[in-house]
Amino acid sequence: MAIATFAPKFIWDFNTALTITAVLINLAVGFKMLIANRDYLRGLDEMQRTILLEAMALSLGVGLVVGLVVGLSYELLEDIKLITYQPEIPHIVFLMVIIYGLAVVSGHRKYQ
Repeated sequence: MAIATFAPKFIWDFNTALTITAVLINLAVGFKMLIANRDYLRGLDEMQRTILLEAMALSLGVGLVVGLVVGLSYELLEDIKLITYQPEIPHIVFLMVIIYGLAVVSGHRKYQ
């Protein structure tokens, strides 16, 4: 991701072919990560799979609600100057990571 983001500006002076190649490599690595995650989940026992899938579902749900419903209101807060910083996508990703971690811990405690 860093190469696709920063290299066009700092290394190859916005060469289109190199930038497209970097983006395609980034997409291929992301796809490989999805396949690896799927294989990892298939290798788990039923209880671990249940815990992780419930945590993923909760995290995705929170991300969608915050991103779509609250996110629009969140952006509006910045537009009407009630918050001083600009809302960013990483805020939602950070929230999803925290929710996922808490859900995994909660799932382990639930099935002890």
